[in-house]
Amino acid sequence: MRVGIPTAAKAGASGAEAPVYGHFGSAPSFVIVDTDKGTFEIVENSGREHEHGQCNPFQSLESHSVDALITGGIGQRALQLLRQRNIKVYRASAERNVAEAVLNLRSGKLQEISLDDACTHHGGH
Repeated sequence: MRVGIPTAAKAGASGAEAPVYGHFGSAPSFVIVDTDKGTFEIVENSGREHEHGQCNPFQSLESHSVDALITGGIGQRALQLLRQRNIKVYRASAERNVAEAVLNLRSGKLQEISLDDACTHHGGH
């Protein structure tokens, strides 16, 4: 499984130890985790600068073929677009870092985010 996780990690940092970022669209980067291979790759979020509701972080993720996303918060539009791509989105809550979030996903402890749980504005997450 390939999992995308928004973070503030920079290239060359340890992706496993990177903290999970609070919101999908405004994250500086993503850690792409291949759970089968045990690899962590840091990818810059080229769509970070945007007007509300206009984020396009998919540009950064599309070539990485993620199956799931773990995030602290996400807007309804972004959630809908990910669902259209058959990407499941899970809520990170108390996870300290990427490695812990992936462990909790694999053990079934993370809850999938519903449209009702998604952010409706930048102050609402």
